[in-house]
Formats: sequence, structure tokens, C-alpha cells
Amino acid sequence: MKKQILFAVLAMMPQVAMADANMPEDHAPIGVMGDHMHNKGEYMLSLRYAKGMMSGLRQGTDAVDLTAAGKMTAPKKMEMDMYMLGAMYAPTQNITLAMMLPYKSAKMDNVVLMNGRQFSTESSGIGDVKFTSLLRLYEGKKHKLHGGLGISLPTGSIKISDDMPAGNMPLGYGMQLGSGTHDFLPSLTYTAVDRNMKMTWGAQASGIIRMEDQNDRDYRLGNQFNLTTWVAYRFAPMASGSLRVSYTNQASAKGAALNTNPMMNAVFDPELQARRSWDLGLGVNLMPNKGALHGHRFAAELIVPMYQNLKGPSLERDYKLMFGWQKAF
Repeated sequence: MKKQILFAVLAMMPQVAMADANMPEDHAPIGVMGDHMHNKGEYMLSLRYAKGMMSGLRQGTDAVDLTAAGKMTAPKKMEMDMYMLGAMYAPTQNITLAMMLPYKSAKMDNVVLMNGRQFSTESSGIGDVKFTSLLRLYEGKKHKLHGGLGISLPTGSIKISDDMPAGNMPLGYGMQLGSGTHDFLPSLTYTAVDRNMKMTWGAQASGIIRMEDQNDRDYRLGNQFNLTTWVAYRFAPMASGSLRVSYTNQASAKGAALNTNPMMNAVFDPELQARRSWDLGLGVNLMPNKGALHGHRFAAELIVPMYQNLKGPSLERDYKLMFGWQKAF
């Protein structure tokens, strides 16, 4: 009888461990990339959709009117959509490989300041493909630490143009589909869990470092540094909510302007692309624990700015809304 009880307990242990490692709060908010690693031989597929909106001009921390740009035209509003297909695979217990393929589209509404005429420009297509290796640095019962080494390939076009009042011209930096350079993507991620409190928390530092002085259009986008931290709480058996704070420091572009006439619009001026911001994110993770959707993760996050300091005048961010699906095999 005792042996039967012991065998029953041992048979249940892998199931308990598997469920314990796949709670809703174990995942960072869907806006955090590369937040977790996988066990040896495990795959994961993901699909994300992000919607971003920018409107109104800001110089430094102050909102300004359209004439403050001092250009012939000024941007009024920009709407961005991105679909990102992701895949992860762990060839060993301490290495997880990841790939991300984005499809981007953007629309910008502009105005001619001299006569008030309005016009719109659009772009869409494949963005820069990213490959990353996640390396396990430490894993305890409650605390984990892993690093990331990635590269972004210049697969997104930087030669997108559209019709404007002065003719067909190249679009601004933010509406091009890629950087045009090979970019280094380092990261460091810490996560922790407290099952008794049904909580997890974490932090991630990441960057984008341009590895070339200029691209085929004789410019280089600025380097970028990101820092984010979050806390998540499981409020239902299959659902958790998260609160996240993030900081972004984006440097100005260097080199040639995208338009031969720098007075056309601030979006063509490389020196006006720098920005620093603090954002607040509210998210939710849903992981059904039975039925046909067992093992699938559905997530959403709303990100709104708390502080923006732009070198512009440049368009300020209104919000970013992200939805995602993930499934490990």
C-alpha cells in the first residue's frame, strides 16, 4: 500500500512542476521581448499586433503649435500598425534561440503651413528581421537571470517615398520600414516569483546599437537604451494583471537628411529625432488551464506616456496597444 502511494505521488510530480512553471503571472507583459527561456527541446510560436498613435507637437517637455516647427509643412498625426511573428527554440537547457519577423504599416497626416492644405503619406512592408540568443546566467527557486545577444538585419526598406505637395519624395525616418544598418541588440533580464503571494516581478535592460556609420541613404539612426520593470499578480486561476514602468532614451540620427530640402518638414531633420520618455503599461495575461485552449497564452497591454522630452518639435506619443498569442510545444 505504501509503495502504491509513493508511486502515485512520484507520477504526479512532473504534472505539478509543469503546471507550476506555466502560471499566467510567469510571463512578463506582452510588450516585453525575450523575457523568458525554454527547456531543452522546447519550441514556442507567437504572434503580436501593436497599434500606436501619435498626435500634436512637443518641443522639450512642452506642447507647441504647428508653426513652431519652422518648416514649410508640419506633421499632425501618425498612426502605426505592426504584426510580429516570433519563434523560439531551446537547443540546450541554457540557450534559447529566438527570431522575430515584423510587418509594419504607417500613415501620417500633414499640413502645408502657408495655405492650410492637408495631405497624407503612407508606408507598409516587411521590417528588419531580428535573431537573438538568450543565455541562462542563474536560476534558483525564486530568482532567474539571463542575458541576450541579438542582431537586427536590414531587411526593411529605407527607400519608401510618397506623393507630397512638391512631388514624390522620401518619407521621414519614422515611416521607413527599417534602419538600413546591422544593429546589435544586447539585453539583461531578471525575474522573480513568489507562489504564496501569486506574484512575479522582473526588470530588463536592453539596447539598440548601430554597427555601421551609415546606411545606403547616407544616414544612421541613433542608438537606443531601454529599461523596464514590472510586477504581475494572479487574480484568477487562469488570469493575471500587470503593471509596468519603462524608460526609453533615443538618440538623434546622424548624417544626411531624408529630403534635399531640410525646410520641408521636421520629420526629415536627423537632429530632431532624439527623445526621452517614461511610460506606464497596464496588462493582462490569460492562460486557459483546460479544454482546447489549454497551453495557449493570450495577452494585452496598454502603454501610455507619463513623461516625454523631445528634441523636436516632433510628434508626441498618445498610446500604444498590444495584443499577443503564444504557444509552447
